[in-house]
Amino acid sequence: KGKKKRRTDRRKKAGRQDEGKERNKRKHDNRRKEEEETKKQSKENGRKK
Repeated sequence: KGKKKRRTDRRKKAGRQDEGKERNKRKHDNRRKEEEETKKQSKENGRKK
């Protein structure tokens, strides 16, 4: 038996949901940038060896 999913409060204002989406998008973009940087570093390290 898994955890029950918390129902989103329907009384929340629509604007707040958009705010959350933006925040998640920003997080996602940052993570993608970090991944690209680490890939570049690993490639460079591979060349050095």
